[in-house]
Amino acid sequence: MSTEPNAPDATAAGGIIYNNKNFYASLIDKWVGSRFGDSSNTQGMTPFNSLDLSLGYTTGRVIGPMNHVKFKLNLTNLLNSHSINYFNGYASDGKTALYFTQPGLGAFGSISVPFDIGH
Repeated sequence: MSTEPNAPDATAAGGIIYNNKNFYASLIDKWVGSRFGDSSNTQGMTPFNSLDLSLGYTTGRVIGPMNHVKFKLNLTNLLNSHSINYFNGYASDGKTALYFTQPGLGAFGSISVPFDIGH
């Protein structure tokens, strides 16, 4: 029996979200189950997960037309996992399997500054 390549047998996500006035936080874990990287079921891959954290804060009026400035920080893959997450076929020799792994811990930040110039 063959399967769709890279299609997991199950997926799940869960976590907590906190949102109160100007502060936001979330901690979400995403899990991907076992799967095969090829349609002939020869390249089995184990489950993996990614635990992600997001923090945000929104100010009140700052200066003049600047209103509700938002600061955000996102951390992805907090556990710094490097599990195999994708089968990408074979090398030119036709025998050596090529895989991608999770990219590890990532950090992203942003500042959003809306301007209220219409009123």
